[in-house]
Amino acid sequence: MVLQRLIEGLRDKDIGPLLGLTTRSVTRIVLEICDKLNARTRTQAACILVSEQKAGMVLLNVTERYVTPR
Repeated sequence: MVLQRLIEGLRDKDIGPLLGLTTRSVTRIVLEICDKLNARTRTQAACILVSEQKAGMVLLNVTERYVTPR
């Protein structure tokens, strides 16, 4: 789950091997997440995701592709 690893602060090159993805694939996914969240940086995206989680909201347009719903 790239989203969770992003929130944990891992780098793309560290996320890839954990999830069986290439660094390039992880970078593409992170860029897509940032785009969907209108975040300028991965840090801003992580902050938005944490904020949304704490509020109990689901980011369907992002999470449906990268995270298994709870």
